[in-house]
Amino acid sequence: MQDEGRKVRLLRSFVLIFSFTFCFLDQLTKFLARYFLRESKSIEVIKGVFGFTLTENTGVAFGLFSEYGRIWPCVSLLIILLIVFYVWRVEIERWLLVVSLSLIVGGALGNLIDRLLYQAVTDFIDFRIWPVFNLADAELVLGIFLLLAYLVHEERKKDAPSSF
Repeated sequence: MQDEGRKVRLLRSFVLIFSFTFCFLDQLTKFLARYFLRESKSIEVIKGVFGFTLTENTGVAFGLFSEYGRIWPCVSLLIILLIVFYVWRVEIERWLLVVSLSLIVGGALGNLIDRLLYQAVTDFIDFRIWPVFNLADAELVLGIFLLLAYLVHEERKKDAPSSF
């Protein structure tokens, strides 16, 4: 029983460690993008497929709702606080949940830092068939996808007939 409590505390700690690591990686890549790239000048890596293009985004995904730019820091902070509160209230026992929540918190924190420092999110990853995005955006999407996979898996376990 004591080992179980230690495992839960360890996994909670990993949520924080991973969240800050994902946030750091996002901020590092954005720093490099702001340093090496110039706005409205794209660096093509794979012709017609992939490159780096420095842009700023005051909205959310794909620049939507940019007219509500002042509310997004509050939304990001609320998401971060809700997840941190959840992590400290629930006994986390699965690595998939740790990674998914860490990606979401790290991505939300990375974009929150941009919004607070620059009043916009720095985007630079440019797959030509998709709007320009950043590492935090990818972390958020992957984190949400993994969280949904975790929830589906847990729901299926509940519905599975138990054997004696």
